[in-house]
Amino acid sequence: MSSFRLDPKYLAFQVTQEVFYQLFYGRNDRLARKFESIVAAWETRRRRSDVPVSSTIWETEYSGEKWNFLESINELSRYSVIAGYISYLKPQAAVLDIGCGEGILFDRYQGHGYSNYLGVDISQVAIDRLADRQDAKTRFIQADAEAFEPTELFDVIVFNESLYYFHRPLMGMKKYCHALKPNGLIIVSTFNTSSRGKAILRKLKEQYRVLDETEISHRPSSMSWTCTVFKT
Repeated sequence: MSSFRLDPKYLAFQVTQEVFYQLFYGRNDRLARKFESIVAAWETRRRRSDVPVSSTIWETEYSGEKWNFLESINELSRYSVIAGYISYLKPQAAVLDIGCGEGILFDRYQGHGYSNYLGVDISQVAIDRLADRQDAKTRFIQADAEAFEPTELFDVIVFNESLYYFHRPLMGMKKYCHALKPNGLIIVSTFNTSSRGKAILRKLKEQYRVLDETEISHRPSSMSWTCTVFKT
């Protein structure tokens, strides 16, 4: 009979990662920065799906259709909740969709009506596939969202499973708050099995007012998300 052995290095990674995200994430002291550098290096080597990666990887993944599953019924509830929040809280909104990918959220939301929709994604492959959806009030542009500087104001900014791909998510959130109209909202969707995502969300809740929040679960896939509306 074969015996199952845990990889000691992988176990050390899991423990260190969990300790970092539970106790040190968002701190700016020397020990926290040391932990962060170790965890970031391990996550990059192991190619976690919820950590920053290069634009080359995004282009390869979209070219290879890795993200096609986002159009499946398994993901419908998450997109529906986000679209519902926008249409209910800010009818006919000006929307900034950060990490828009191939426009799935736009497809789910556009029937509600909007005054302006801007989608931003790091992948040129994804943006090229949205060419036929663009018009006078609908634009999709290729840009690194962490470096992108909006030149207009929006009623709603959406980080749909995208904020944890920022190297500095908390600073990114702060920057985008300046692109909100008065009484504007930011919607953040977080995958519940992501230690990084949950740590980011926890810190955001310490810094911003939560207007509403919905827990979303899908069966039989066992996937779940938290969709949080922040009023800054």
